Amino acid sequence: MAKKKRVAAVRKNLWSTLKPGPANRSELSPIVFLPRAAEIYPQRVAVVHGAQRITYAQFFERAKRLASALAKRGVKRGDVVSASSHFDSPTTLKSFACARSFITTCQVARE
Repeated sequence: MAKKKRVAAVRKNLWSTLKPGPANRSELSPIVFLPRAAEIYPQRVAVVHGAQRITYAQFFERAKRLASALAKRGVKRGDVVSASSHFDSPTTLKSFACARSFITTCQVARE
């Protein structure tokens, strides 16, 4: 047991001396997170809404389609999209689709 603790301590010290750089650290914004998760974990569940389960690959595809639909309606970078809805999977989808297109999203909570 003492050997395991010593190994863990050595690893902790090793990681604490490692300086963040491009090889071991990246910022995860909504713009980067979803495509990366869809590529690395396409079949893992990203969203659970009641009985509905949506994988990262499905969620990413839906976000791309929604972003494209918003663009076709003339919504562009810098615009604001607002919706009155519950905090659920469509709201999460809207947030990622808007972030993908650099559109500001405003959530108006419903009772």
